[in-house]
Amino acid sequence: MHKELLVKRNPVNQKFQPIVKFLNTQNFDQALIEIQQLIQKYPNSSKAFNLQGIIQMSLNNYQEAKNSFQKSFDLNNRYVDPLNNLGIIYFKEKNFKKSIYFYEKAISHNNKFTLPYLNLSIIYIESEDYKKAIKLLKQLILIDKNSHSAFYNLFKIYIQINKHEIAIKNLKKAISIDRCQVNYLKDLGNTYISMGQFETGIKYLMEYLELYPNSTDVFSLIGLVKKFNEKDEILNKIFSIDQNALSEVRKADLYFTLGKIFNDLENYDKSFLYYKKANNLKEKLNPYDIENEKKLLPIIIRKFENKNKIKFMKNIKSKPIQPIFILGMPRSGTSLIEQVLSKHTKITALGEIGFLTKEISKLNLVNENLTNNNIELLKRNYISRVLMNDINTPFFTDKTPLNFKWIGFITHAFPNVKIIHIKRDIKPLCWSNYKSNFYGEANNFSNKLTNIIEYYKIYKEIMSFYVNNFNDQIFTISYEKFINNFNDELNDLLSFIGLKWEDECQNFFKGKRYINTASFAQVKKNIYLNSSEEWKLYEKYLSNYFKEL
Repeated sequence: MHKELLVKRNPVNQKFQPIVKFLNTQNFDQALIEIQQLIQKYPNSSKAFNLQGIIQMSLNNYQEAKNSFQKSFDLNNRYVDPLNNLGIIYFKEKNFKKSIYFYEKAISHNNKFTLPYLNLSIIYIESEDYKKAIKLLKQLILIDKNSHSAFYNLFKIYIQINKHEIAIKNLKKAISIDRCQVNYLKDLGNTYISMGQFETGIKYLMEYLELYPNSTDVFSLIGLVKKFNEKDEILNKIFSIDQNALSEVRKADLYFTLGKIFNDLENYDKSFLYYKKANNLKEKLNPYDIENEKKLLPIIIRKFENKNKIKFMKNIKSKPIQPIFILGMPRSGTSLIEQVLSKHTKITALGEIGFLTKEISKLNLVNENLTNNNIELLKRNYISRVLMNDINTPFFTDKTPLNFKWIGFITHAFPNVKIIHIKRDIKPLCWSNYKSNFYGEANNFSNKLTNIIEYYKIYKEIMSFYVNNFNDQIFTISYEKFINNFNDELNDLLSFIGLKWEDECQNFFKGKRYINTASFAQVKKNIYLNSSEEWKLYEKYLSNYFKEL
């Protein structure tokens, strides 16, 4: 998302220009001295107090900044910049109610002032209230048709709600307005790749790399969809990157890419060396405490061991749609299963919604006793989020692998739910997680082989409990069986959902569906029978870790 909060930092009046220069060079202390001297000369200058507030905010002196902004507005209530800036401060303090109040107040005083529209839209985007955000951004575009930020934010929203063609249209509009925003090129390339249009995506990414040749995250993305060979010109670009100029995060991206390169070149010793270096760096940057995850297990079991289903006091008035949750360990094949089901005329695939974990945490359901009210609220909020997407089928899929932890909550909220559990052999699963460059905290366990194995044990125990207690709602698929006996396994899966066979499901690798996971390259191809054998190439490095299994 475009999360940069926008302030107006460049007053027209020439007497402010030296101070703005100090501000822009982050010499905040000197800027504060200069503005205070200026205020002594011009004690009734609304713009001077507003600039003082910006400087104080930059120094994290929020209360003093608030006083300055309020003074600025009191001196001239037609000058609305300080209202926007008050909104920013309260946003930084996570007082979103007050932040919204000041943004709306700024708009009411001057509905042609664009910054509060953008800043207010960020709040709604962060809270996933996309309808309000879209409405604001469209209002902004009516005021300023050349607001590239508005079009970019619309792009990000439409990506989230699976309206990818509209998303691309908005992003291309943003690029046409301001080609200096080169990150837009990267997003466009990423989007096309996620839709399976690899050549188009790589074209935009290479255009971006011409401007930023050290962008290791872009090379990492290209590596997911490209099989390298010794004659590839892109190798020279990658090998010439100055590692000393990279941050630790970008070094990790580079090492993952080098791991993939040497895997493709069949130099497995070098490949493993770089995968190890990449994961060691990520573990150092984001250490994972597996013990915290272990503590969740007995809590979950105690909460649902009696299998007491909650009887709802009322039903939610919503479209008659049913969720299909596809879950399991990351890299177990959940993306493949969803891609296959996405070709069925009765199913809309929504990808990784990722909403349940946040909502369960927000409602504190792990620690609170389950009641009609809080389960009803979980269901209502989840359905409201889902209905932001265009769904014209009786079923939709939520393919968030780590939802396996929340099966108990899911079955209470949706008594008729269909849950598809994908299991995969630990050895290829472990290797696939270890070589994947995941972004986000949820998969940080994958940066260490011992953690992957321990996490797998937790997953296996939780799933064993759920299968024993909610067996009628869970359909377990073996990834290995599915790829080797596709038609029979798929037929059984469709029967579990209550759907008839459709031949188009066999053409799952065709089409432009957006897939924003590490698996998008694989599921845009036909069945990859050797995917579970690659770990054997690295067996000498992995065997010690597998001894206890």
